[in-house]
Amino acid sequence: MLIEDFFWKTFCDNYLELAKPRTYDEDLTEARLSAAATLRLLHRAIVRMFAPYLPFLCEDVWHWCYSDDPGMHASVHRSPWPGNEELDAIAPPTDARTFDVAVAVIDAVRKAKADANLSMKAPVEKVVVTASPEILSLVGMAQDDIVRMLSIEAFETGEGKPETGDVDVRVTLAPGAE
Repeated sequence: MLIEDFFWKTFCDNYLELAKPRTYDEDLTEARLSAAATLRLLHRAIVRMFAPYLPFLCEDVWHWCYSDDPGMHASVHRSPWPGNEELDAIAPPTDARTFDVAVAVIDAVRKAKADANLSMKAPVEKVVVTASPEILSLVGMAQDDIVRMLSIEAFETGEGKPETGDVDVRVTLAPGAE
């Protein structure tokens, strides 16, 4: 099912984990408000798309969170299907490839942690990303979120041609990390 695949692999595994550290900021920064608003809009759409498959659960979640939202019905099953106009409130990325490039870096760091049998929360001493200048600019847009998400102490970039894909990622795990 397409929505299930999106929910687990894109939303939960990556977007939610990238945005979550910003939502923990104490100050109401633009970054925190943007992350929280985007997560809420996406979650509201996801609940409606899962409603035909998980009707009772989605109805409960809907009543807890969204039944009083403008333009929505008290029941998830009578609320409008998510549309592009609703998601237009989310600012489009400067470059649509930014998320995919960020996920490529994230996947490499996660793989290094998994290969070392470390928790995903284990600190990373250093990450070095090599790519073309164009791709490095995309990495730079997501760098702060990647660093916070993966507990990276030092994050460096350098121009070069990766052997495969858009980025080459070298990961140095923190000594004694568990």
